[in-house]
Amino acid sequence: MSQRSAALYVELRPSRILYALLLVIHGGALGALLLAPLSWSLRLLLALLLLLSLRHSVARWALLERRRSVVALARDGSGEWRVTLAGGEELEARLLPDSFVSAWLVVLNLSPADSSGSLSAVILPDMLDGNTLRRLRVLLRMEGTGESA
Repeated sequence: MSQRSAALYVELRPSRILYALLLVIHGGALGALLLAPLSWSLRLLLALLLLLSLRHSVARWALLERRRSVVALARDGSGEWRVTLAGGEELEARLLPDSFVSAWLVVLNLSPADSSGSLSAVILPDMLDGNTLRRLRVLLRMEGTGESA
């Protein structure tokens, strides 16, 4: 593949699949907590923490409502990434090598140029149209998911 690639713009939609998966995972953890040989006060505290985790996870990853939720990604022809957050902020970012690409899931881990922590975009098939998802997966597989170690 040439050094210069086609530009790609990805605008993410909320995910019903991810919402359901988060409910199942957290529900399973709550069920296991009920069976654990712990005091009721500890179970109650852990259940509260699980519910807070569910609320945060659903808002950030499935519904894309948190200020730091990634709602759009753009990659220009020279390989530079630009990230748009739900709070309206736009950042230049570098794709990290621990990003993950498969047929049903893409996880992009990005490091903003301003070093304001790291960002992740969890992308499932219902978050964008099939053609855009295919183009993103092909681009990431052909050019790699980040810098070599």
